[in-house]
Amino acid sequence: MYNFRKIFSSKFNKAYFDAHYAILKVVAQPETATLDDCTYREDHINIVKTVEKLTPAFFLLNNAQNKFQASLDSQKWLQQQIKTIGISKNAIVIGADFILQSMQSPHTVNNHSPAIPSQYFTNEEDALLWLVGSIKTPSRQKIVT
Repeated sequence: MYNFRKIFSSKFNKAYFDAHYAILKVVAQPETATLDDCTYREDHINIVKTVEKLTPAFFLLNNAQNKFQASLDSQKWLQQQIKTIGISKNAIVIGADFILQSMQSPHTVNNHSPAIPSQYFTNEEDALLWLVGSIKTPSRQKIVT
C-alpha cells in the first residue's frame, strides 16, 4: 500500500518518503542513545532540508527504538520545523521504553497543544492509518490525545 523510498540517513535517523500519500517517515535508530539536544536539532534540520522540495503533508516519527529524550523546547522546535514545510498532521510511534519513561517523568511528553494535530501510537500501521484518515473501527484507537 505504501511505497516509501529512503531520502536521508544518519547515525541517528533514517528518513523515507511516500510520494503518493505525501508522508515523511523518520525512524529513530538505537544510536540515539548518544544524542544531545544540539545534535538532535542538527539532524532534524538536515532531514527538513532534504524533504523541503518533496512537500510532505504528513509526518510519521517512529520513535520505537529511540533512546534519546528531547527537551520540551526541542520537541516544540521540531513541531515548528515540520509545520513550516507543510506538514498538516503528525503521528508518533512510541515503544514500551518510552511509555515507562513517561510514567516516571512528568515532563517526558509535551502537554501543551502541539503546533499541528498530533497523536501517539504503539505501532506504525495504526499511525499510518490515522495519518491518511482510514481508521474506521473502534479497535484501532489512539493511546494519547
